[in-house]
Amino acid sequence: MECRVLVVCRDPLLRAGLRTVLQERLRLKGVVEVGSLPEARRFNDQHPLLVLLLLGEHETDAMVGLEALLAESHARAIVVAHSDDAAVFQASVLAGCQGYCVYTGRDIDSVLDVVRKVFNGGLAFDSIGVGHLLAGYLARYRTNGERILSPEDVEVFRCVARGAQTQEIAAALSMSEAAVKGRIARTMRRLDVSTRAAAVTKLMETGALSLGAPQVRMSGDGDQRRPLVS
Repeated sequence: MECRVLVVCRDPLLRAGLRTVLQERLRLKGVVEVGSLPEARRFNDQHPLLVLLLLGEHETDAMVGLEALLAESHARAIVVAHSDDAAVFQASVLAGCQGYCVYTGRDIDSVLDVVRKVFNGGLAFDSIGVGHLLAGYLARYRTNGERILSPEDVEVFRCVARGAQTQEIAAALSMSEAAVKGRIARTMRRLDVSTRAAAVTKLMETGALSLGAPQVRMSGDGDQRRPLVS
């Protein structure tokens, strides 16, 4: 079956129920359910249009995997959170999601409304208190109309500016290579540039990036230890 919509959730009953609702009420075709983001990546070659990630409690670490998935598939994405948490909301937006909502098992219509809007090319951050969360996000991550990088993005692009390669950056900042690639790809899309060098130039021109000392860890054998990124 062609995969157009990926429903990602650890709970098999919840994801099966949502798949049925998406098919019957929104008439979506090609809805596929998987239990994890690594499983979801197997469908990248089918170019899904939408990834719907349902987060349970204590699953905020899934954001790194979602970021990597979106960098590879270029799909639109929605996070459906278990509770209204500012940190989860901010992580969702930074990962590149176009939609966010909270579902506690009661109001499926709010989830379907978000899915409908995002699937049709819009943005939808609809949930209890999300207006306040969005205002807080904008206040923290925008200055004079320019989006500021997250602290992790800053460290990645400081390394890029010094000529470090993906493997070196990942080792220096204790990230996976997929996470590094995801952060770089997402930022390049937002800046509308096609090379890392162009991204660094644009970020420095806007003041979003300055070349402070990168936070690196050391590597080497014995006493011959050196920074992974100079």
